[in-house]
Amino acid sequence: MANAAWVSSSSRPLKLRLRPDLTSRAQQYQGRQYWVVKDPLSLRYYRFEEEEYTLLSWLDGRTSLEQLRRRFESRFAPQKITAAEIHQFFGTMFRQSLLISESAGQGAELLKRRHESNRKRWKSLFSNLLALRFRGIDPDRVLGRLTLLFGWLFTLPAALLALLFGCTALGLVAIESEAVMAKLPSARSFFGPSNWLWLAVTLSITKVIHELGHGIACRRFGGRCHEMGVMLLLFMPCLYCNVTDSWMIPSRWKRATIAAAGMYVEFILAALCTFLWWFSQPGLLNTLCLNVMFVGSVTTLLFNANPLMRYDGYYILSDLIEIPNLRQKANAVVQRWFLSGCLGIKQRPDPFLPHRHRAWFAAYAIAAHGYRWVISVTILWFLYQLLDSYQLKVLGQLLLLSGAYGLIIKPLVTHIRFLLVPGRLSHVNPLRAFVSGAIVLTLLGAAMFIPFPYYVACDAQLRPADATTVFVDTPGRIVEVYARPGQRVEAGAPLMRLENEELLHQLAEAHGQWQAAETQLEQMQERRRLEEEAWDLIPSLSESARIMRAHYERLQGDVEKLVIRAPCDGILLAPLDRTVHSEESDQLPTWQGSPFAARNRGAWLNSATAIAQVGEPAQLEAVLAVPQDQLEFVSLGSEIQVLMPHQQSAPLATQVKRIAGTRMEDVPEALDQRNGGPIVAEIDSNGRAKPQQAMYEVSCQLADEADRFAIGQVGQARIHAGERNMAQRLVRYAKQTFAFEL
Repeated sequence: MANAAWVSSSSRPLKLRLRPDLTSRAQQYQGRQYWVVKDPLSLRYYRFEEEEYTLLSWLDGRTSLEQLRRRFESRFAPQKITAAEIHQFFGTMFRQSLLISESAGQGAELLKRRHESNRKRWKSLFSNLLALRFRGIDPDRVLGRLTLLFGWLFTLPAALLALLFGCTALGLVAIESEAVMAKLPSARSFFGPSNWLWLAVTLSITKVIHELGHGIACRRFGGRCHEMGVMLLLFMPCLYCNVTDSWMIPSRWKRATIAAAGMYVEFILAALCTFLWWFSQPGLLNTLCLNVMFVGSVTTLLFNANPLMRYDGYYILSDLIEIPNLRQKANAVVQRWFLSGCLGIKQRPDPFLPHRHRAWFAAYAIAAHGYRWVISVTILWFLYQLLDSYQLKVLGQLLLLSGAYGLIIKPLVTHIRFLLVPGRLSHVNPLRAFVSGAIVLTLLGAAMFIPFPYYVACDAQLRPADATTVFVDTPGRIVEVYARPGQRVEAGAPLMRLENEELLHQLAEAHGQWQAAETQLEQMQERRRLEEEAWDLIPSLSESARIMRAHYERLQGDVEKLVIRAPCDGILLAPLDRTVHSEESDQLPTWQGSPFAARNRGAWLNSATAIAQVGEPAQLEAVLAVPQDQLEFVSLGSEIQVLMPHQQSAPLATQVKRIAGTRMEDVPEALDQRNGGPIVAEIDSNGRAKPQQAMYEVSCQLADEADRFAIGQVGQARIHAGERNMAQRLVRYAKQTFAFEL
């Protein structure tokens, strides 16, 4: 009965037609003819083989499945096809909105499909918070005008000139490599908060030009662009330009050129900025040019030009080897191998998958997934560490959760749903599934307990070994300097004299009050011979005079401390140059560089300001600021690698010499985040900067390095803390994150 019913239904006219507004074009791929179909409403593009497109074109609302089957086998003999396979194919095309039905009651189905499409779009939108897309306008008319102005860039002579220009810029960098490295800022400075805004502006503008390059190239070679919107790339706004219409262009070389157009424009821009950066002085223009160089080179190599990421490089490779949907086909090859080899599910031959070089497709799929994991985890972890250093750990954890959803949860749910399709589990070979699962769990378990080196990363500052820091005890204005950095001084020798008019006024007032109290006490002592009541007042007057004298002597001591003296014998060493803003900036100036410089005469120095050190500069030590939660991994003799900014050689190798027994009480100004340093500090009631996070100083000796580096320089250090496996690291992270004992 069921077969009879199917035969009857397959003989009835099929009330389906191909949408008349679709645009199709025949193209050659690897010697075979295919049809590319464009949906002008959704701006989606589909590629069909000759047989598939012929079946779709035969739909006229009157032909039955059986008639279509016979016509197919007659047209494409000796190929065979069943009515059920045709029905399944048409069902897929109907769900893709390429077919319209003449049957009644289609409104509810179309509405349901629309709601499902919206849900999928919103889920995919927020599954990757690092690249959010929002559709915008139809820029085709604007791109047409821009093509008239800049279309010449995509001609062969212009491309050769651009290549020569870029090679010249690369040659400059190669020839002047040492000077270039010396001119580059440190990584902390480049990625620091002072450059965040300009880096975001640079990335946004560069990517806008990048996308316009795609659009202009597409128009130049005969394509159209009907969608341009806003994309939040790493939370930085920029444009995206949908040039999928290039699929309608027959030439694979033109399609590849359109895919490479954005990188081509960035290449020209980066080359131009290389010259501007090299010949300009430090300033805003210099910083912006360096940002463009970074965006146009590093991000291009890591993302756009890499065929393992689904960006420009992927589409260039796909066009050149004439395999559209390369990623999907490679993933399908791996999935079929997994289902047949690991689960024992027999796979029917798929005519749409490549028949040759399947091992290369599988290798590509595995490499692409691995690279995506590495890049995503690296970016997420970098953002997490950056946000954590600015007390935004919660936001960083939300980013990690978003990444975990896109990398782990979403693929896992997709595979579980695939296996839970009714009837699919019945085809699983239990023995193969058990053995495969056991092997995977064993490998994962073994990987969790494989130890690998563990390092404690921290910040380091170079200081003279055993040097003593000179602090300002009493705030005041600089009026006189008695010594210069680099000069040998003796203990107690004056270094600098400050002036504090308010303090001098308080001293004079206190002296007058003390003298008045002494005079009153003397008068009362004279009167006691004549008046008995005077005996009762003398003790209180004596105590008042004593208090007034103590107050005067304390102020006198503060005034004496306005003359800053050397605490020990040695060479006077100035701190690292910096700019400090006074808390009373409405009436007192700031000081820049070294307080001993002539331009800082009259500048105000707050109490607890480190103005110099006194020691022997021939021996340097690196002082590391180690967080308390990492101190347990540090011990005397632990190996350390220290890397200073612009260092050309390998990191400096040394060992832990001393570990402080008490927590760090003061944040060195060069390490203070307010001065561009890495440590977040809070100001106590005495005006001293204390680290918000408990930290300890760890010192290590640097032999024969005094002539290579400047005292006060800030760099990075890695302390080798033995080996720890992944299980230990995860347990420790869980204990720190959720605050419970395991």
